[in-house]
Amino acid sequence: METAMARKALRWLLPASLAVVVASEPLGAGELWDFCRGKIPAFAVPRFVRFVDALPKTPSEKVRKAVLRDGGITADTYDRMARADR
Repeated sequence: METAMARKALRWLLPASLAVVVASEPLGAGELWDFCRGKIPAFAVPRFVRFVDALPKTPSEKVRKAVLRDGGITADTYDRMARADR
């Protein structure tokens, strides 16, 4: 199922197979993975997804990707490999 939220989420894919998503409407990790599977190569589908309220930004409003990378995998991060239907 293609949604605007899934398309927007694809913009924030980070190296190490981690996607950090700011969702203004309900979006599940499974929905994001299903969307990715039809749009990008399998090796590029993020393994981990973490939903956050806001992205860390600099005073000039640029996303601080290093802060997101340094946060790593947290307890509230979804793992695609843990899904039963992968």
